[in-house]
Amino acid sequence: MKRLFVLSFAMVMIATACAAPGIVEIDLVTARIEVADRKHPTHKLAAEELEKHLLLIAGGRRPAKDGFAFVIGSKAPGGKDAPEWTSLAELTSDAVYFWGDDGKLEKGKKRIKARHGSLFAMYGFLEKVLGVKWVRSGDDGIIYKNMKAVKVPSNWNYSFFPPLELSNFRAKDRTFAWKEKWEKATPGPLRISSETAMKRAKDDVMWMLRQRHQTRNKFWYAHAFVNWNPKYIHSHPEYLALDEKGVRGNPKGPKYDGERVQLCLSNRAVQDQIISDWLASGTNLFLNVSPNDSGNHCRCEKCCSWDEDMAGEDFKSHKSDRYVKFWNILISKARKYRPDVQLVAYIYANWRLPTRREKIEYPDNFVGGIVPSIYEDSTPLIDAWVKRGMKRYFVRPNYLCYGCAMPRGLERFLFEDYKANFKQGMMGIDEDNWKRGRLMDFERYVIARAIAEPNLDFAVVEAEFLSQFGAAAPEMGEYYRRARERGEAARLEIVKKSGGRKIKALDDSLLSGSAFAGHTEADLDGDLAVIAKALAKDGLSDAERRRVRGMQLVVEHAKLALRFVTLSTAGHADCDFRKAGDELLAFRLKHGVEMEENWGALFRTHPVEVRLWMRMRIKKQFPEITDP
Repeated sequence: MKRLFVLSFAMVMIATACAAPGIVEIDLVTARIEVADRKHPTHKLAAEELEKHLLLIAGGRRPAKDGFAFVIGSKAPGGKDAPEWTSLAELTSDAVYFWGDDGKLEKGKKRIKARHGSLFAMYGFLEKVLGVKWVRSGDDGIIYKNMKAVKVPSNWNYSFFPPLELSNFRAKDRTFAWKEKWEKATPGPLRISSETAMKRAKDDVMWMLRQRHQTRNKFWYAHAFVNWNPKYIHSHPEYLALDEKGVRGNPKGPKYDGERVQLCLSNRAVQDQIISDWLASGTNLFLNVSPNDSGNHCRCEKCCSWDEDMAGEDFKSHKSDRYVKFWNILISKARKYRPDVQLVAYIYANWRLPTRREKIEYPDNFVGGIVPSIYEDSTPLIDAWVKRGMKRYFVRPNYLCYGCAMPRGLERFLFEDYKANFKQGMMGIDEDNWKRGRLMDFERYVIARAIAEPNLDFAVVEAEFLSQFGAAAPEMGEYYRRARERGEAARLEIVKKSGGRKIKALDDSLLSGSAFAGHTEADLDGDLAVIAKALAKDGLSDAERRRVRGMQLVVEHAKLALRFVTLSTAGHADCDFRKAGDELLAFRLKHGVEMEENWGALFRTHPVEVRLWMRMRIKKQFPEITDP
């Protein structure tokens, strides 16, 4: 029996060894790229991106006709068809196949409705097998290791499906917008050309593709009534909100775009006009009724009767009940024409808090775009709205709309907040963003990674990000941990000082000044000492040293900005304030191009710096600046 057991055990071991996957070695220098359809935009881009990355990794390319093949747009022999929105990759003995839902030619049209199945499958190979990371937009953000060949288990395969219906990262929105008011508020030497602006915007779009962001269900939403003031101020002023002075609409007149004008929600004619406009546009599935970006709510008797204010409460504190009542009425009207209508509305500003009386009466017909503040816990906020009937919702944070020079250190908080929202069941994310050089790179990266892979641990994503610094990664990790410890503590202190009250904010950019509270010059000097250790490390490549130097500039700039803001307060001599302003301005003029900052966000954004630059009167030095 003992011999039989030994023989049986040996046979099992042999069988197991035979079943174990082998290894396929891929020569990255000689491997060739085959494309199923070179006219297909997804296949074409996948081939271009693969060649670009292989050239970087291998350091040179000599594709051979009989070399290993990377096949784009064709499924592997015996492979399955890719389900909708899915990306698939599979290794065979002599090829890797990348295929998926790439979209198809629309009937009666010459263009292809692009999807990214094969492209995302190829990115999966670059990341999972070759270890490529994309820590920021542009070529400098491509992090890779040089290798001529790679060994891959023979059973390797990959699949990807976008976790959310809506995956929108507004990386290109407001990106160095050279024609916008921010750029016009910037000194001429710090302005960028339209060509540079367009290149950076395209880099951001490519970065989002590399992060595998794909929206599966597109629908329109935005402030829906910005044209109502000029359109109706003369013909139907009763459509517009009544203010505290008894005036409807905006006194600036019909040319005013109306973004700050609210409607008289209780007016039946307003409700009917919205439905009429929707019917005239073709009765689309999605009916966008997101309120304008304003707290100037109607004070007429009927609208006020729709509120559920507490005794002694400020009028502008809580307008949620009137809006939910309004949305319920609109849905009931729209359902008569289209029972599956999806009414979309921002849950924002002083109507973001859960209702006290009203409930969402048609959960299957409502999509909420909830906009939490960075200074509150989004989890109970969302839970409270779910209890009020919200079933389908996306989160539309302003977390990255930040107009301050100080590093925040909130990357871990933002990462965990996103993961919590995902577990709660959000159907999408629309992350607003003011593109900001290296200052915000870590925060942007963790959110981008979470959008594609929400089950990752923060430590994994942190290690990915720090890999860009090579041998200096431990020291740079120490710097980011220092900034994170202060930033997280400062955020909690702001919440604590609120006394449990909800902090009113249309936009997190309006709270930028609070970021200064958690840092001292001594803190920043300590940061610079750590970064100096990173720069002193041996074996850094030019690119790695440049990235460390980039963060050194960020901290040096933050220190000058902190001094400028601190000396602007009462009790400090005006000459000291002006000297600090001159030093800060000189630093920006010297390093502006190198830092790739959105300088307009700093010179223009209220309430942090704009009033201080007006006090400095730098317009005399730079007459091209437009008054805020």
